Amino acid sequence: MLSFNRGEWSELYGILFLLIKPKLKIVNENLHPIKTDLFLVKEIILDSKLKLSYKIIKDNIAIFVAEKEYKKLSVLEVDITRKELLNKVLSAKSGSFE
Repeated sequence: MLSFNRGEWSELYGILFLLIKPKLKIVNENLHPIKTDLFLVKEIILDSKLKLSYKIIKDNIAIFVAEKEYKKLSVLEVDITRKELLNKVLSAKSGSFE
C-alpha cells in the first residue's frame, strides 16, 4: 500500500473534486461567487512516466494510461472515493498515512 503525506493526498483530492464538479467557480475578494463559470474542466493530464489522464465523458470518468483507456468509473464512484479520502486527510494523526 502506498503512503503519502497530507499535502500529497490533498492534491489527489483536488483532482477528484474537479472530476466530479468540473464547473470551477471563482469568488471575488469577499468570497462571493462570480456569476459566470470561468472554467470547465474536460480533461486532467498528469505529467508522469505513465502518461496518465482523466476525461469526463457524460456521467463517467475515463482513465487513460499511455493514451489507451484503462478503466471507466461513474461520477458517483469517484465522489464516494473523494469523500473517503477527505475523511482520512482530516482525521490523520501523523504526517503520512496509507
